[in-house]
Amino acid sequence: MNKKEERVIINNFVVCGEVIDIIGFDEFNLGKPNECWKYTLRVETDPETGETHDVEYFTTVSNEKKNESMTTIYEGVKTRVKDEVGTIVRCTGVVSSNDYYKDGILVKKPVLSGSFCNRKDGSGSNKYSFEPCATFKVTALVKEVIEEDGKIILDTLLNEYKSKNGKIKGAYVDFEISEEVGKKGLSKIIEKTKNLNDDFILMPLSGILKKEIEIIEVDENELIEESTEDAWGDFEEEIEKSNERKRKLKEEGIRREKLVLELKGAKVGLSKDKVEEKELPFSDYDIKDMIDAVEYALDDSKARDDEKRAKKIKDSEVPF
Repeated sequence: MNKKEERVIINNFVVCGEVIDIIGFDEFNLGKPNECWKYTLRVETDPETGETHDVEYFTTVSNEKKNESMTTIYEGVKTRVKDEVGTIVRCTGVVSSNDYYKDGILVKKPVLSGSFCNRKDGSGSNKYSFEPCATFKVTALVKEVIEEDGKIILDTLLNEYKSKNGKIKGAYVDFEISEEVGKKGLSKIIEKTKNLNDDFILMPLSGILKKEIEIIEVDENELIEESTEDAWGDFEEEIEKSNERKRKLKEEGIRREKLVLELKGAKVGLSKDKVEEKELPFSDYDIKDMIDAVEYALDDSKARDDEKRAKKIKDSEVPF
């Protein structure tokens, strides 16, 4: 009897823990056929360190099933901010990204896009574990392998979904590993996968989600302190406060939380024949469609950023 073949997980994360807050509520196109809304659950995934992860939920009102589920969670879940003790939840969905350009630089922003949310002691909750965690399993198309700062970084293309009518969406997402044993194991798996299809590296990956503090340096020209000699009263106080902020930025930089997808496992990848056999969303056409859409969005973001920077320069030239 043949051993049952393992199911290929295309893209999935699990975030479990106490709900700290519900943030980012917004709604669009009110009263129109494409009316939609969103919110984000902030969930504590490590009670010892207090680490939290944000899971974003979005739906159109016309999607009755998801709209009802999101409404139930939004109205029924308790948060630590409002209720002192938050509901324990298990969020699942897909790893995505919302990369954008700012001041001419590409900012990489991985995103957890929620599909489902189960509450502990809720309907069907006995089927799941609600132990605090933040993990992922994906099948990623590796675009580039980068070695920098003692890490191996995989620049990949993920699939978010492919509908029955062929509509498809993908995202560029980076994964990284810094442990020496892990780097050696990953390098070996990458080489074995390359031998299957030359440069087609489609690999199952797993790991944990974690937060890191990223220090962003500030342009020194923006940190030049202003003299108070030619000011008095309120104006002098404003300059002193501004100079104090500049000194702090000069010493500490801008501290920003960064979501990191840290690899803990990988398997020898899938051949093109296996992709076709299993009808996975990584055919040549699928890959092209996903990349075209991502690149279009990035080009649009870059154009808007260029326009903002040009306007900023123009405004700075106005003498009043």
